[in-house]
Amino acid sequence: FFFFNDTATTEIYTLSLHDALPILSDLSLKMYASSYVYSNEKIKKLVGNSKWVDSLSGLNETFSWLKLKITPKRSTGIINGRVQIQSDKKLRVGIIGCGVISKVHLKKIKEIPNVEEIILCDPNKDALDSIKSQFSVSKGYSDYREMIKSERPNVVHVLTPPQYHAEVAIFAAQNKCHVLVEKPMSVNRSQAERMVQAAANHQVKLCVMHNHLYDDVMLQARNQIAQGAVGKITYIESWYGIQFKQFLSRFTPGAHWKYNLPGSVYQDYLPHAMYALTDFVGDNSEIKVTHAITKYAKSTPAIESDELKVLLETNDIVGLVNVSLSNSPRQQFLKIYGTKGEMIIDFLNQYVFLNKAITSVPKTVSRIIASRKYGKMLIKASHKNFFNSIRGKYELYQGTGRIIQLFYRSILLDEKPPVTGNEGLQLMNIMDEIWKRTGQAN
Repeated sequence: FFFFNDTATTEIYTLSLHDALPILSDLSLKMYASSYVYSNEKIKKLVGNSKWVDSLSGLNETFSWLKLKITPKRSTGIINGRVQIQSDKKLRVGIIGCGVISKVHLKKIKEIPNVEEIILCDPNKDALDSIKSQFSVSKGYSDYREMIKSERPNVVHVLTPPQYHAEVAIFAAQNKCHVLVEKPMSVNRSQAERMVQAAANHQVKLCVMHNHLYDDVMLQARNQIAQGAVGKITYIESWYGIQFKQFLSRFTPGAHWKYNLPGSVYQDYLPHAMYALTDFVGDNSEIKVTHAITKYAKSTPAIESDELKVLLETNDIVGLVNVSLSNSPRQQFLKIYGTKGEMIIDFLNQYVFLNKAITSVPKTVSRIIASRKYGKMLIKASHKNFFNSIRGKYELYQGTGRIIQLFYRSILLDEKPPVTGNEGLQLMNIMDEIWKRTGQAN
């Protein structure tokens, strides 16, 4: 009960059967009813000539910062997994290289309404004619220079072997074509630098096909991590394993272009394992290669080793990358460990599993619950993949379609490419160091 007397003071009385203390004491009431003003001269001296804003502007900037902090990376232009292109403008697209991967690109391109015309190019007439027939494309060239000069496409997809990426991409940039280049971006850092510089000099966009960055599982994982699901990331392990000898029936061992890269066959597969890991490292972090070793499981012919292990580090994260050319069954996954939990991202089985300790129960019980949860999740993922396979909806190139659409969006709306040339350059720098450490470089 509050009573106000003639002297403008407040007296507080409490009625209690148990002689309890009053809810508000004289001291706390005085604090709640008073205003306190302090000088900010000291903080001004400490921060110097920093920007000063009013209270409302400060709150708006703070909320914007918080929103940005919990917004997943690479989410611009994607709503519920679908890429939004708010433009009716049309693009003329050139495909340079009609190998196996061109079929994946063309399938995705055909689904984009902003594409006006497709032009193909490959010096191999049989490959060129086959792709023209399969995708009902009327125009085809044997020389990419002639194709670019004659057709003036807005964007070209460079799908040649990596040994020709730099040559083709630089010529395309010089002729004002935006460039989407398959991984690996080039054969070494020097070539990648020239590609990035050419794009900058001629004011065109350069994008690298790090396709798994935009798979469903990566979108899901980045969203959870942005919400703090694993806390501060401390360790990441990335695995990419195939049995390469299964592919050798298509060509003579040692004669394929993969064998002639600086990192030999590894260089065609390592980017997938590497960019998946580096995507969860801070954008401004310097990534160092601390150890790199190779071993030979005697599974792959015409090669000196078929197992590669790379240890990486930044200021606060350790990473391990594994590439196996002798692995069976095939594996491609990422494990992320943090201060609040751990996460598995499985690209082939297409699931994300988040494991967090349950502190309200004994540790043994917590582990049992986690195992049951993991088992149920595997069953659910297997059922989903099975039925998607029957319906023809299971695919490993979700990210390829999204990158192509996002790159076209970046051209039409003048935005940043989904995977920049500098990101590809960073990867080439890391790989050059790996080949140096393993003695793999040709």
